[in-house]
Amino acid sequence: MSHSMESQEMTIAKFISKLFYYQTAVKFFHLKVTGSGSYATHTALNDLYGSLSDICDSLTETSQTENILELTHEKVCSCDVSKDTIMELCAFVNSNRYVFVESFQQNMVDTLVETIALTKYKLKFLS
Repeated sequence: MSHSMESQEMTIAKFISKLFYYQTAVKFFHLKVTGSGSYATHTALNDLYGSLSDICDSLTETSQTENILELTHEKVCSCDVSKDTIMELCAFVNSNRYVFVESFQQNMVDTLVETIALTKYKLKFLS
């Protein structure tokens, strides 16, 4: 295997690992929401969590056609998650989505971007 392929795999592994981090962060945010508008927020975050779960799984499996990726998981503290976490997720995905060269994987990322946009809408206007 060439060095450039190894570097790309590590970049894909880092991207997917970060998505798993955000998946956990979104779940923690979902679990701590209270107060006025909390049901809509709770539901929107649960939808995003489910989408992240499915997309993380699919991106990981389709990226492991040659080798198993070495994934890591950062520590997540529920005290550190908020609506800003969704904005950070959005910026991260948009800045790093280029790591996937296959069109079907880009389509998965497009689905994630769409879900993030819907979540941002729901958090802003329905909560």
